[in-house]
Amino acid sequence: ALAEAKAALVGYALSSNRPGELPCPDYGIGAGGLDGLSDACAGNGNFVTIGRLPWKTLGLPDLRDASGESLWYAPAIELGGNGPIMINSETVPSLRVIGNNAEPIAAVIIAPGKATSTQSRPQNLTAQMTPGRYLEAFNATADTNVSVIAPNVSTEFTDQVLLITRDKLMPVVERRVLAELRTTLNSFTALPNPTLNAGGDTTCTTGVSQGFLPQTCTTPVVAWPGWFIPNGWRALIWYAYDNPKSIIVDGTGGREAVLITAGPAINGQNPAAPRGLANLLDSIENSDNDLTFETPPIPISATNNDWLLIVK
Repeated sequence: ALAEAKAALVGYALSSNRPGELPCPDYGIGAGGLDGLSDACAGNGNFVTIGRLPWKTLGLPDLRDASGESLWYAPAIELGGNGPIMINSETVPSLRVIGNNAEPIAAVIIAPGKATSTQSRPQNLTAQMTPGRYLEAFNATADTNVSVIAPNVSTEFTDQVLLITRDKLMPVVERRVLAELRTTLNSFTALPNPTLNAGGDTTCTTGVSQGFLPQTCTTPVVAWPGWFIPNGWRALIWYAYDNPKSIIVDGTGGREAVLITAGPAINGQNPAAPRGLANLLDSIENSDNDLTFETPPIPISATNNDWLLIVK
């Protein structure tokens, strides 16, 4: 059940109107009670209160664990449905596993297991939405901490926890982003030149072969997807264009344009600084400002988390 729920949540993030966005939990609000539908995210502004997995919103059956209990779920507030925070490769979720503050967690799914000796589970909505009746340790508290093991040997702990990490979710989201942008570019009568600016004046610049995706050109530009500008993706995607088609990718020439997502800042890159080429792409080949590129390794690594897509 946990693996099925995780796959559905990743699929939701890929198909969302805002790439990377996750649904809010089911809190049993409204006449339908615990109907499997996502409700508005609850919380205090720093976290999303844990609730039940919105299985119907995800297109799933009512998943249950081995004890017959339905699953619990919470997204990081930064990725929760219709939130005010931009979602892109550099969004840092605030969920963390106790004892491992280094790895940002996009979402947590929990199978509660059988009741412990201190838990009772009356079959009414108030009890069914009380985490402490089902979950243990930090999982029973509404905050940004997740327990995956018992905090000490004397604590009963029946939770089974499955995490969706930022570093596993965002690479697949980036592929969706590039695929949609490629479709937009290929709808142009002719591909535009890049702009040198990630913000401010983003007019395409004649004679420029590398930079960012432009907003305006001398010829009409097809509108970018609605999520592209508001979520800050322009500054995280490198665009190379050349006509005649002299771009080389992995030793093969004749390419007219490529897109490369930068992924989260690594290798000493500063996400707060202007994201020029050297502060954006990871490999020497892709950041040396010529028209020869290489496909980054799959899977991503600690030294290279870029993703390249040939436009045409």
